[in-house]
Amino acid sequence: MTENRPVNLVRRDSRLTVDNLLKEAFAKVDVDGNGHVNASDIQEGLKKAGVRLSTEETLALMDKLDRKNAGKVTFEDFYAIHENFIQQIFESFDAQNKGYLDEVVLQDAMVKMGIQVTIDEATTMIKELRPKDPKKITQEDFKYLYLLMRSKMVANPNLEALMWDPDVREFSKQWWKASVEVGEGGLRAPIPTQSEAPKKVAPTIKFLAGALSGVIEAIILTPLDVAKTRLQLDKTGQYKGMIDCSKQLFRAEGPKALYKGFTPWTIHVVAKNGTRFYFNAIYRKLLQDKNGQVSGFNEFVAGAMAGATEAVLIVTPFEVVKTRLQGQNIVKGEIPKYSGPMQTTMTIIKNEGPFALWKGCAPTIGRQGLNQACSFWSNTAMKKHVWNLNEGESLSPWKSMLTGMLGAIPGPCINCPMDVVKTRLMAQDNAKGTKPKYTGMVDAMRVISREEGFGALYKGLVPRLTRLCPSYGIQWLVMDQVCEYFSK
Repeated sequence: MTENRPVNLVRRDSRLTVDNLLKEAFAKVDVDGNGHVNASDIQEGLKKAGVRLSTEETLALMDKLDRKNAGKVTFEDFYAIHENFIQQIFESFDAQNKGYLDEVVLQDAMVKMGIQVTIDEATTMIKELRPKDPKKITQEDFKYLYLLMRSKMVANPNLEALMWDPDVREFSKQWWKASVEVGEGGLRAPIPTQSEAPKKVAPTIKFLAGALSGVIEAIILTPLDVAKTRLQLDKTGQYKGMIDCSKQLFRAEGPKALYKGFTPWTIHVVAKNGTRFYFNAIYRKLLQDKNGQVSGFNEFVAGAMAGATEAVLIVTPFEVVKTRLQGQNIVKGEIPKYSGPMQTTMTIIKNEGPFALWKGCAPTIGRQGLNQACSFWSNTAMKKHVWNLNEGESLSPWKSMLTGMLGAIPGPCINCPMDVVKTRLMAQDNAKGTKPKYTGMVDAMRVISREEGFGALYKGLVPRLTRLCPSYGIQWLVMDQVCEYFSK
């Protein structure tokens, strides 16, 4: 036998490859591929796998495997031996004959074998299997757990060789993550080192990822935002919908009309997205527990706080400028009141004072806070419960985008009145000394409902969702890909 040394166990998707592992193990010994092996095949095959057995040891192993005394072992025999042994182990664990193992039973069985694991670690092992019931392991589920937990106290250095000895078993605290070190005092896998574990992505990286998503978003989605704004400002029913609004703008002012306010909106989206993800990372860190975990409620709170922060620092002043530019009708031969971002900003400050740039701040805080709370909470929940994503794993791009898009739906449906009021307050051009039509968020809701009907508070919902769903899809697609890159 070889001397003791660490055994490297490679994590694999057990539910897909467990039978293939057995087939591969058998094939390494069945060198001629005739479907059965004898003592000589076993000795030679294990020798190539790094395990040297004497003739006596080989015959003893063959005697255990060849239960039919046929002088040979087929793959079916080999498979049946493992199935029978798995059943024996499962039954020894399931002392109360419940027909399943839960985290308490699994922990107790492992402790009796000299492996100290916590309830949380046992729960994680069960979760890694992804059984039908996330809290229970049936005998069929245990088959997949068993093969990936097997190791040997008196070291065999090769995983394939271990599969040929159905009398050895050992468990590892982190069998799915790390190489396993074998010793006489029992087996305890080392905690992954910093190089093995995924790195935490710094808030500054998340800011840059958010900013990049903003650039892509602005280029693709500006026409939808223009249509949404014009519909919310439409008090006379001029536009029959988003498509009609876009057509009328195109006919009246040309294709450039669909990109009104592009520059301030692009700067705004880049800064907003970066700020959103940066502060969410900061708030999540402040709200995490001693184990570094963030509860579902705190996830919601961190998202709301990030949304409120972006509303005050970025969204409100930029959207005031953008709304004024997008909301004005340009008549040929006339000089428009607002001709560009800087000129619009200075005109607003000159005529209405600097605080006019924060018109509609309260409903904007409500809108952004709820949007981000729903987005961050739902994104985390879907990754955990729908995609069964584990710590350090990443979603495929299409799943990231779909998750982001679905997370964008609840917020706008709930806070659409806030968005309509926000747009009306921002578009309200009242010089110093004049009385504004809307004096605040509550007054605006009351006036709009009275003059235009309650349904007016939901103007622009469809184009808003049409814009926000792909917007959030782009954001999370870019964020997940950038974070995956930097975490590795």
